[in-house]
Amino acid sequence: MPVNKTNILPRAVIDINRYSSFIRLMRFTAFIRRVVNKKYLFTSTPQTVDELHKAETWWFKKVQSEMFSEVIAVLKKGKQLSNKHYLKPLNPFLDSEGLLRVGGRLSQSQLEFDSRHPLILHGKHRLTTLLVEHEHKRLCHVGPKLVLGTLQQRYHIISARKIVRKCTRECVICRRIFPKVSAQLMSQLPKERVNPSFASEMVSVDYAAEAFVAALRRFVARRGKPRQIWSDNATCFTRANKDLKDFYDYLKEAETRATIANFCSTQAIQWKFSPPTGPHHGSVWENGVKACKYHLKRIVGETKLNFEELTTCLCQIEACSNSRPIAASINSNDDDGIAPLTLGHFPI
Repeated sequence: MPVNKTNILPRAVIDINRYSSFIRLMRFTAFIRRVVNKKYLFTSTPQTVDELHKAETWWFKKVQSEMFSEVIAVLKKGKQLSNKHYLKPLNPFLDSEGLLRVGGRLSQSQLEFDSRHPLILHGKHRLTTLLVEHEHKRLCHVGPKLVLGTLQQRYHIISARKIVRKCTRECVICRRIFPKVSAQLMSQLPKERVNPSFASEMVSVDYAAEAFVAALRRFVARRGKPRQIWSDNATCFTRANKDLKDFYDYLKEAETRATIANFCSTQAIQWKFSPPTGPHHGSVWENGVKACKYHLKRIVGETKLNFEELTTCLCQIEACSNSRPIAASINSNDDDGIAPLTLGHFPI
């Protein structure tokens, strides 16, 4: 009598398609592992960094076993990949945890292990999408360039540019706050912008507060004294320009020159104004103002913040702005091994 045998696939305990957050997925995975291992009698105990790291490792191994099963099988046998394989230029290897990583010639470098040998992920997997969305939100809804540059410090994602652009373009918050509008013709770049100069030597401002002089002093203390300042032609700036002249006349006195020599130079800052009712002439610095508003509208919205909360939020936005790549990479590859040049690389 013939017997029909049916193979029943085990049902997955964790369905990744039911999760829309990378952190929530990792925390639930750590919770399941805790229950299975019976590590704690009370599962309400706060999860540790080690538990979350093991949850990430478990998911990364699962993703790689699904997307790169043939490569892992070849490497476990101690063989080399075919020269025609698309992962061959990466010289992949398996680390001590069994994760597939990029090889290379930086094993003796003092960089972190994840930077020397990034983890290989595939852009078509759901976990990669959750990871990209998590980085996009963690970086205050920045653009695809900064998200890609941050991810490349730890991961080598196949078709990274495509998946990063897709996730940032489909972000609900970004699409709701900044819908597509008609493009405005930008003005010519000023000579101070296109000619070489020291960092923070030519700056521009767009403040509107009585404490502007105090803000300028804090800027000088942090970034150094600028030689020129560009701003809108507003009444508050016109008054501040006169106050600055009086301030530098005070600096020129012999009595005060010694005490404040470390604070700023004795020569006055040259102040230049854009034409009245013509903010579009300041397209260079207005772009920076736009970037600041870009993050504020996404992470703050209409929430009322106190001074400490607003200061913390602005510091995070400052870090994001200083971490943006200055220009697009000439190489079209997803990972050319070169870290993007940012404003944060230029000290005072």
